[in-house]
Amino acid sequence: MCSSDLMPAPALLSATPAGLYETGSDGLVVGGIALLHGENLAYWDLAASALPLPGELNKTIVEVNGVPAPLFAVSPGEVSLQIPWELSGMSTVSLRVVVDGKASNRIEVALATAAPQLLAAVPAGDNTAAIAPASADSAGTQPGAMQRGSVMVLYGLGLGAVSNPPSSGNGASMESPSLSLELPEVYIGDVPAQVLYSGLAPQWVGVYQINVAVPMDAPAESAVAVQLRVAGTSSNQLMVPVN
Repeated sequence: MCSSDLMPAPALLSATPAGLYETGSDGLVVGGIALLHGENLAYWDLAASALPLPGELNKTIVEVNGVPAPLFAVSPGEVSLQIPWELSGMSTVSLRVVVDGKASNRIEVALATAAPQLLAAVPAGDNTAAIAPASADSAGTQPGAMQRGSVMVLYGLGLGAVSNPPSSGNGASMESPSLSLELPEVYIGDVPAQVLYSGLAPQWVGVYQINVAVPMDAPAESAVAVQLRVAGTSSNQLMVPVN
C-alpha cells in the first residue's frame, strides 16, 4: 500500500518529443506524443489499456495549461502523454504533474509546428510494422524489399496539424481521415517520391501514416535512405532495401 504522506512531491525536470531519434526541433507538437522526465512522477509503472486514453493513471495527472492530458503510461521517472489537440495555435505550454494531490513544479515548453520522426517502413499491404505508440519506443520490424513502382507505407511521429483531428486521447477515425495540412516531402535515396496519403494512422493516437510511390529511378540497393521533411524540419533516416 502507498501513502501520499510518505511519497515526496513529484519533481518535473524536462519534456521531450517521444521516439527513438533526435528530431530537428526541440519543441513538442500538438496532437503528438511527449515524454516527461523527473522524479516521483507516479507510485509505480502503469500503462493505459484502452482508448480513449485516461486523464489519470495510478493517481498521476499531467496538467497542460491546467487541463489534464491523455496519458499513455506512467512510472516514477517518466510519463508519456499526448499533447492535446485543443492547444493548436499556441506557441508555448505550461506542464505540471500532480500525484495523489501533490503537485510538481511547472515547466514551460515550446510547441513546434512539426518534429518529424520515422518509425517504420513497410510495403503496402504488409501488416507487420510493430509500432508501440504507448511508449513510442519501437522502430518497427525490418521491412521486406520495396519494389520500384510500388507503394511504400511509412509510420512516424510529429508531423503536425491535421484536418478533422480526433478528440484528444482517441484514435484517428477510419471513416473520416485526419489528413496532414502540410504534405511532407519524402526522399528515397535522393529521389523525390510522390506522397499519395499523409495523415493520422487510423485507430492510433499520435501516429502518422504516409503512403508514397517508390520512384522507378530510386536506387536499387540493399540499404537506401528514406527521409521526410515537413515545415522546414527533416526527420531521421530509415534504411530500407529497394529492388
